[in-house]
Amino acid sequence: MQITTVENLDRYGMLSLLGQCRGQEGGHMITCKNCQHTHTVKNGFVRGKQRYQCRACGDNFVLGDERHSHATEVKKALCMILYSLGKASFGFLAKLLGISRTTTYDWIRRAAASTDEPTSAPEIRDIEFDERWHCIQSKKEKSG
Repeated sequence: MQITTVENLDRYGMLSLLGQCRGQEGGHMITCKNCQHTHTVKNGFVRGKQRYQCRACGDNFVLGDERHSHATEVKKALCMILYSLGKASFGFLAKLLGISRTTTYDWIRRAAASTDEPTSAPEIRDIEFDERWHCIQSKKEKSG
């Protein structure tokens, strides 16, 4: 058996194997999910699937990772709404949704990084956040 030409490699199914060894899957280059760089290498198996590591950014990823569900997206949306209204803490959201506090923190951080900085209307110049400023301002003397 002599495997020297491309036709012979393809005949024995070795061409696709050679492509996988060079970081290709099914004839195309594997791109990083984080930075879209094509310089990736195999890095073991996770949940029965091939894991890759990007040499540019160091991120590990799996192709075809189907762990995201519709219920997770609904939980993320509810988490964002409740937190943005100021009515819920990370711990409360975690207990309410049945997830860890770290997960709620990560979801909110990622959503905050992708949103713009809030702006106020031009006619508003000063905003007073303290509701009890009149009590603090009226007490000028120390007692005791």
